[in-house]
Amino acid sequence: MSSSLNWVDFAEEDRQRIREVLYLFRDKEIVEELGIGTVRDAFSDIFFPGTSTLHTRAKYMLFVPWIFLIRERRQTPSNKIEEFSRWDEINLTTSLIDSGETDGVIGRRARERLKMLPSLMYWSGLGVWGIRKFQGAIDQYFRSLDDYYKYKDRIAGVNGRKKVSHLWS
Repeated sequence: MSSSLNWVDFAEEDRQRIREVLYLFRDKEIVEELGIGTVRDAFSDIFFPGTSTLHTRAKYMLFVPWIFLIRERRQTPSNKIEEFSRWDEINLTTSLIDSGETDGVIGRRARERLKMLPSLMYWSGLGVWGIRKFQGAIDQYFRSLDDYYKYKDRIAGVNGRKKVSHLWS
């Protein structure tokens, strides 16, 4: 008999948390016989807010916003942002490895086949830490960009080209 799991999420943080939990179940050796995982997770949220076992390096808390800021400045259209930012994140992996990084590089083995990008893994933490201003899920952010560019151009005309960011503090 196979197992299944269903859930309804109402917030990006809930969705991110369940993804992180499901990611942990890839390892067939996980056994939580004592039932203290929820207690551990509660303490983890108190002592280390916005982080999880998926967050291997804090540098991604800077790299992810940097990639999206570049894409915003280039006004990458909503229908291309996911593809282009994926390419940027894969290039980041290559650059880190070429510079001598080995430990904690996301996608070190998978490279172009990488399924869970750093932006997806760190999205929730960026919100908890106050780095990300946009309150929705990452796919909502992608869809909102075209409208944001129109708004930004209107504001820039009024404020004399003052820099405005849709996503980042």
